Amino acid sequence: MDVMDASIQHAKHLARELHHCSKRCVVQVALKELGMPSSHEGFPLAKITVLILCENRFCKLDNGAYSSAGALAEPSMDSDQVCRAISRSIQKAWAQRNQKIWRCYFPEGTPGCDQCPSNRDFLFGIVDFVELWQDLCEEVDYAKQ
Repeated sequence: MDVMDASIQHAKHLARELHHCSKRCVVQVALKELGMPSSHEGFPLAKITVLILCENRFCKLDNGAYSSAGALAEPSMDSDQVCRAISRSIQKAWAQRNQKIWRCYFPEGTPGCDQCPSNRDFLFGIVDFVELWQDLCEEVDYAKQ
């Protein structure tokens, strides 16, 4: 079985279920599926950061996406605080992950598969999945649901 099969199948499932949803909704679902506690300070910051990266993959994390996410936080946070909050939430998600779901986002052989991913690997893993979901939303035959 191809290592991407689980990712593609899961993205197709979400495309069928969430084709009418926004990227924001899909990112939130992804973070929850990956086990990131929504009560953690890093959850909304990760969500905002992923959405920023979805719009501009080449945005730097430290002085770009983190700063923007921090500016939107209440109260405003600096880039380092955003980075630490997201990192703590990723560590929590890793500790309580569902391996089957985790592999849908981080297939074998990709960063984040066998060890807790860095912020960059985690966030871009979700960005990649959202892009796959978007592509599949255009291809899924909704009449066969």
